[in-house]
Amino acid sequence: AAAWVRGRMSTSQRWWERRGLMRDTARAATLALLASAALLPVWVVFGGRIGTDARGAVLDAAARVDAVGTRHDSSSDARDSFDVSGVLEVNPEAYRGGMEGSVARRRLTQSQDAEPREIDDYHYVFSADCKPYMDWQSVALYRSWQNVGSPGMITRLLSCDEHTLASYRYLDLMPTHVTPSYGDIDPADSYAAYNLPGSMLHFMEHAKDALATKWIVKLDADMILRKPLTVTQGGLTAGPGVVAAGFYGYLEGVDNEMAAMFVEDAEIRSRLARVGGWEIFHAPDLARAAPLWFEYTKKVRTDKRVWWPFKGTGDVFITEANPKPWISEMYGYVFGSAVAGLRHNVVHSCQLYGGMAPWDDESFDPFLVHYGILIEIPDESVGLGKKKNRVGMGQAPRAARRELRAR
Repeated sequence: AAAWVRGRMSTSQRWWERRGLMRDTARAATLALLASAALLPVWVVFGGRIGTDARGAVLDAAARVDAVGTRHDSSSDARDSFDVSGVLEVNPEAYRGGMEGSVARRRLTQSQDAEPREIDDYHYVFSADCKPYMDWQSVALYRSWQNVGSPGMITRLLSCDEHTLASYRYLDLMPTHVTPSYGDIDPADSYAAYNLPGSMLHFMEHAKDALATKWIVKLDADMILRKPLTVTQGGLTAGPGVVAAGFYGYLEGVDNEMAAMFVEDAEIRSRLARVGGWEIFHAPDLARAAPLWFEYTKKVRTDKRVWWPFKGTGDVFITEANPKPWISEMYGYVFGSAVAGLRHNVVHSCQLYGGMAPWDDESFDPFLVHYGILIEIPDESVGLGKKKNRVGMGQAPRAARRELRAR
């Protein structure tokens, strides 16, 4: 073996010298090359575990256990084929809680050897259901959260009925808190947006680590993180009683006769703001607001005074055939949070909608990209402008689609 090494060194050293390197330099380069080759198996073994973006995060969960009583074992093959290696280390530790064993949680915790960071004191949460439409959005958001440095924690609030959950393939897609499905709580009105306030309330009441961080960041599933949100930068100031939130100008009911329909007290109405999409809460504030968010969502959705032909909601999609405002949930949050005593730091430039041009210095470098509107992307393979791909709320980004092809 020693003779073989000496032979390889001699051959390699002559190769370097023929390319103009001094003898000592050529010898050093040869030694470095042989050392790298010798260490290659080590990198292969441990690199697969650490991945290319080890950011001090450890997945604290049961990787492949039947944590939800209604799940079928037949889905295990599909779950096993979804490869999460190289993303986060798996630590096989699980717990259950609440709702008669139907709650499964996976926690993302900072590894013990990592230095505490301000951006790690944030718990990102977003609402989803068990439909493919939400699966690819969840993957895209989760990957973007990893790519910005895995700040703090993230949890998908997954609202599914027991029958759908039993055959759902992607429960282990990411840290997940399972809640009941709230979209059909009104037998006369199937309204999927009930899942957002419903799942937030369930999370705050049943998740053991709901108050584990100082801040809770609520996002929509159709968002992409570009950098970690923090109350110390970008004007995203928040604190006890003050929520940082995005400006949504079309919520006209905040400033017209609609507000008094639901909030009689003038002092409370003074706290109303046209906000939505994303929020940064001081964690106890969300615990206080969540019940009222859900309550006022139901009030707005079922109040015929704001149905078609009423035009004061700002919802342009209301018609005689579909008279109820889709944005009832947004008003539920605005009214409920005000009744809970919260005010808002209204931020205009934290997020940029896909397809929109930036309008100020901050929106040139937004924290979030929100792809909740229809955009058109020229297909360069057939010539610029000759064909366009329409990408909006119903089509998956290619990378997310590829990741979900797991069989």
